[in-house]
Amino acid sequence: MLKTCKSALIAFMLVFTPLIIGVSDASAQRRPDGGGGGSRPDGGGGGSRATNPTITEFSVPSAAVNNPAIFTLTVRFDQSVTGYSKSSFDITNAEIQNNVSVGPDNISSPVRIKPSGDGDITIQIPAGRVQGSNGGLGNNASKVVTVRYDTTHPMLTLSGA
Repeated sequence: MLKTCKSALIAFMLVFTPLIIGVSDASAQRRPDGGGGGSRPDGGGGGSRATNPTITEFSVPSAAVNNPAIFTLTVRFDQSVTGYSKSSFDITNAEIQNNVSVGPDNISSPVRIKPSGDGDITIQIPAGRVQGSNGGLGNNASKVVTVRYDTTHPMLTLSGA
């Protein structure tokens, strides 16, 4: 009986040992997302975990819809970010008029938008364009803001007898 149990134990160790060694080796390494270095199998315990920056506010004032002037887009992140600039945006039928940067309070400088012509203006920060300063992970995509820009005066047509 002892001989059979010993054979089963050796077979069990041969099959599962690589998995156990793999987990042990991986948890001892520092991961790029800030985890690792700890003794837990998920790599925790060795540092703060980096998270993707989330855009918590991405809006324009309602007066921007029919205003022929430049309007302001408000952008707020939930954490400090790097790599935030004009090239972070996808924008159609308009252009950004100012330098874009984030202050220490995670609120961007006002983003001034100048319409190019009548029609819809769409603005978005796609995923991965801005990195979190606590680990370099790319941002989650913002919502798409659409502003209808209309400076064409209505035409009045009179008809009668």
